[in-house]
Amino acid sequence: MARSSTYRRTEESTSPTRGLPRWAILASFIVHVLAAIQLIAGSWSAAVYQTLIFAIFPLSLLIAATMLGFAFTAALQRHGGRELFAASPWPSAWRLVISTALGLGALALATLALGSAGLVASPWIAAALLFIAAAIGFLPTRTFLRVCHGSSLRAPATRCDWLALLAAAPVAMLIVAATFPAGTLWNTEGRGYDVLEYHLQLPREYALSGSTAPLAHNVYSYFPANTEMLYLLVTHLARLGMQTPSALYGIYSSQFLHAAMTLLAAAAIGLMPIRLSKTARWLAVAVFLGVPWTIICGSLAYNDNAVLLFGILALGLALGPSNRSATLLIGVLLGLCVGCKMTAGVFFALPIGILLLTRHWGRTWKSALAISAIALLIYFPWALRAAIASGGNPVFPLVANILGRDGWTAAQVDTWNRGHAAPPALAGTVGHLSALGSKLFLDSQWSSGSATWHQWMGDKPDNSPLKHLGLLWPAALLATLLALVPRVGRPEGSLSVAWKMLLLLGLQIFAWLTVTHLESRFLLPCIVPLALLMALGFDALVAAGVRGLLARFFLVFTVGMQAFFCLFILIPECGLFLGSQRLAPDGSEMPLAIGMLELFERPRALVLSDLPPEEFRSDRIYLLGDSAALYYPDSTRYNTVFDRNPLAAALHSGIPSAAVWLRDQKITLLIVDWPEIERLRGTYGYDPAVTPESMHALAETMHMSTPYVTPRGIEIYRINNGTDEPPTR
Repeated sequence: MARSSTYRRTEESTSPTRGLPRWAILASFIVHVLAAIQLIAGSWSAAVYQTLIFAIFPLSLLIAATMLGFAFTAALQRHGGRELFAASPWPSAWRLVISTALGLGALALATLALGSAGLVASPWIAAALLFIAAAIGFLPTRTFLRVCHGSSLRAPATRCDWLALLAAAPVAMLIVAATFPAGTLWNTEGRGYDVLEYHLQLPREYALSGSTAPLAHNVYSYFPANTEMLYLLVTHLARLGMQTPSALYGIYSSQFLHAAMTLLAAAAIGLMPIRLSKTARWLAVAVFLGVPWTIICGSLAYNDNAVLLFGILALGLALGPSNRSATLLIGVLLGLCVGCKMTAGVFFALPIGILLLTRHWGRTWKSALAISAIALLIYFPWALRAAIASGGNPVFPLVANILGRDGWTAAQVDTWNRGHAAPPALAGTVGHLSALGSKLFLDSQWSSGSATWHQWMGDKPDNSPLKHLGLLWPAALLATLLALVPRVGRPEGSLSVAWKMLLLLGLQIFAWLTVTHLESRFLLPCIVPLALLMALGFDALVAAGVRGLLARFFLVFTVGMQAFFCLFILIPECGLFLGSQRLAPDGSEMPLAIGMLELFERPRALVLSDLPPEEFRSDRIYLLGDSAALYYPDSTRYNTVFDRNPLAAALHSGIPSAAVWLRDQKITLLIVDWPEIERLRGTYGYDPAVTPESMHALAETMHMSTPYVTPRGIEIYRINNGTDEPPTR
């Protein structure tokens, strides 16, 4: 892969490592990743490798998406877009990542279109879609492979190429964490509440119904869902490949797909078309992957790192050469970015638009308007879908009290707004700034301080702010200051890029303070300008010569230690390091890998085993406490905490009304997830009519069986319909 002349002028002087080609570094990187997996998982490593078989399905999707994307980028190259790729140090790799992202976006929108026509029920539809995508991109892919003979991998390696090994520990942790079933990891994220609630639950329901229309019982289904459309595809592929109707094994395929998108985002950081040395690029990649939040989100079937992938590529193109092809690509990528998550509009689309206006383009305003129009066009299918389903609100449930609320009551709108606003304790400027300090600089999910290390080792936590300050922040401050100082010998344009990254960082923090409910995870987009500022700061030290040697060592050492600490981030979650394993609250070992999915079926099997076949209908199971619906049979009835709860509404009219509703709906099993209800009651709020007392009174009125109580505290009632006698077990 040829390098552009721009990159050669910014490359630091390096000498080849005698006799070793670059592919040897790749092989060494794989060995280091495997060694790190062994360190983390120990005797559980076999389970990790066994689970990796599910990576086949997202890999198939990524190959088809890349081939389809090559068809798009080949067309761009024919119409003046070649310089967009040549501006990167590795033009072919930059084009590869952009092509993969474009292909993923196209497949997501194609799945939405098929789902709108009710055609996503069959796994064969997913397989056919991937086959068509690969067929469209076959010739451009063959042309690309002919041009790329692998000469870059055979070229002699330089000393700075070995910095790639810094990423081995984060990548290993990403892989290990992705082998935990959804809902078992990351206490800071409510053990993946959003995954169980909608990121994986909604694709499962779409596959069951064959339609991608929003669902009345799950308000999250109104959100744009490019990432979830891809999860629907890989879940279908897993069902087809495993010859099973169950959607459960789609969990691993989806998690590995999001992990792959995380690695693609890291590659996009390293391939950014700006003037950086190779050492600085590897440091930026290590910073990006070494932040625990990157691994936490990447190992879950979230959409955050998909946002990062599209956003980073759009940012890179905005910093590179400007022409019509760049305008088109930036608009498409920003549209896909917001189509993954609406908050990407304020974390990437709006800031990138402001950055574009700082450039001296001859037609700045026209370019900005064109990008906005293209982005809106790409996002339009999601806005139209929400508007049709909600009665006119294209961003439902946002601003539901102004644009329409789809039958929601004023109380429901108020519950949503309160649940997604900053906590009252953090109100005001002082509270917001305090939240910024605690959620960014003192949060161990951003960077581990000495207090975190002591906590991992089992010592008493220390509340001193200085001890919670992570290693990353002193290095980031030093690098940022250096990046913003003019100095003779620095690459042309690097100072301008540094100020733009500082502006981007400031805009993202401002967006977090004003439009989010101040959760640390929503600051994750800040890792992009932060990583680039640290890279630019390192290059500023290179320009300082020998005098900056100590500071350069400090930056590399800090980034290396930040990456190394990734080996330990599962200790507070489940005690996993060198194969040690802490017991879960129910007395079992924490689930890891394929076979442990059976743990989720045991409580259900104990209760359902004696039900007559005609009674075992999943549409007669009702779940209160909604985040576990993913692990119950297809068509289990539930509603989110924000949607209308019909049983709770009946309870407000009295126990007899609730009993009548259950009989009318022919509910066979009532499952009450008390731990989840109490968690929701303390966060978003849960209907006060649902209490242990009301449930026990309802059980007596309907002559329900004595509830089976799982080790987690979930109560499962078998309802006696059609007789006044208590049911037998």
